[in-house]
Amino acid sequence: MNILVLFTFDISLKMWSEQGLIDREFKIYREIQKKEPSIKYTFLTYGNEEDLKVQSDNNLDEFTIYPIYNYMKKSNSSFINILKSIIFAYRIKNKFNKEFTIVKTNQLMGSWVGIILKIISKSGLYVRTGFSPYLFAKYENKTKFKIFVYKLLTTLSIKYSDLYSVSSKSEFNALNKLLKIQNKKIVIRSNWVSNQKYISLKNRYNNSILSVGRLEDQKNYLNLIDQLENSKYELNIVGTGSLEKFLIDYANQKKVKLNLIGNLKNNDLLEIYQKYKFYVLPSLYEGNSKSLKEAMAAGCIPIVNDIESVYEIIKHEENGLILNFKRDSLVDELDILNKENKVSEILSLKSYDSAKNFSLEKAAEKELGDYNKILVT
Repeated sequence: MNILVLFTFDISLKMWSEQGLIDREFKIYREIQKKEPSIKYTFLTYGNEEDLKVQSDNNLDEFTIYPIYNYMKKSNSSFINILKSIIFAYRIKNKFNKEFTIVKTNQLMGSWVGIILKIISKSGLYVRTGFSPYLFAKYENKTKFKIFVYKLLTTLSIKYSDLYSVSSKSEFNALNKLLKIQNKKIVIRSNWVSNQKYISLKNRYNNSILSVGRLEDQKNYLNLIDQLENSKYELNIVGTGSLEKFLIDYANQKKVKLNLIGNLKNNDLLEIYQKYKFYVLPSLYEGNSKSLKEAMAAGCIPIVNDIESVYEIIKHEENGLILNFKRDSLVDELDILNKENKVSEILSLKSYDSAKNFSLEKAAEKELGDYNKILVT
């Protein structure tokens, strides 16, 4: 079985390498190949010849990598690059002289290549979405034109796909409601994590909290800083974004000690989780938070904002805490947990055990089952 995996539009293998994502992103495909060795993967990236060097440097020789911009020149215009990717889709079959049983997208953006291949080559199409650009655009009050484009792309992807996966039940429900569809093609495939070695809470920071996310409005870090104003708690954030300078200035104003760690390779990030007792997710909206699950897989006590999607992962006061960040006091809860060691230990262990429900092995089994469903259809 030959499977073509389409990188997200404008994302290259080199970018994955710089963000420390290669080990994690390829791990599920290696796990699937363990279960079904006959599967061969080809990846279409939005990179150039540098992606082939990254492939060699990271021992990815069992996979085939096709960087689009190794075959055509990249433009400074995203619109022109979209047009080029459409043209390239028509050339794939002849250029590489290879038939693909299934074409899978890594995200919604770029799914137009998969749609074209589905139409011209009769390949099965598996549209995987880690989050919904259409829903996020509505949450962020983007322009009507952007919302229309994302809605159109979502609708066409569902129409032409054999299987369309979303990462959370809340996203599944929202798409059905907003698009007014009831489609058996849509399935829920949540993000996977691997449990780390459990480290006792006694050996972790208890007056320093961790959060992971882009430094953007969606992540609600201003509200988190407000919560910690004039407290003894230090805030450490892994991530980068446009609000970096503003957050530093705001934290100084609120007398909050803030450490912006920047981006880390995934393996380094997994080690960071193990050093912290508390992980905080203050987001205004999320899909199926990968960082939250990674923190739980390291035994952190998760404290999350009261948004719909977290209820699929957290049970309040059982494996974490769900707070209304506008109303409830985070500092009060941190103080209580630091005094109540037994309660903290129970929450930590329950959090750790809960993460086992999102294992790599289970995710690989489900994806392999999805391939077989597509072959039947």
